[in-house]
Amino acid sequence: MVQVFFFIIVVPISSNFFSFFLSYTQPMEIIMTNLPQTEFQTRVRNRAMLYGPASAIHLQMDRAILSAVQRLPMLPSDRVGLECVLNQDNTMEYSDFLGDPALDVATTAVKMTVADICEAGLGY
Repeated sequence: MVQVFFFIIVVPISSNFFSFFLSYTQPMEIIMTNLPQTEFQTRVRNRAMLYGPASAIHLQMDRAILSAVQRLPMLPSDRVGLECVLNQDNTMEYSDFLGDPALDVATTAVKMTVADICEAGLGY
């Protein structure tokens, strides 16, 4: 005959006890948040081993320059060059080849022919 014993452990609960569970993050979440930086570091390291340190510095310099470029504060910045350097341009979406419909000015703009534009430029 097998006897089974159950033990009940009483632990005094403090405020630090629950804060551990509230601030706990999953290891996969940490990996996913650090993934873009890790991918770029791996790419720089591979380029340095294959083509030399000048090529790796060139990649880091491109990233620094393209991340600093911004448009005016009221205009949205697409940062296409930075997406290309960071290899984030892997998907093709509607706005990539037909433009963003929210920014379409054709519905609000005055329709002019090429002749009208030339005459306006020449002052006629």
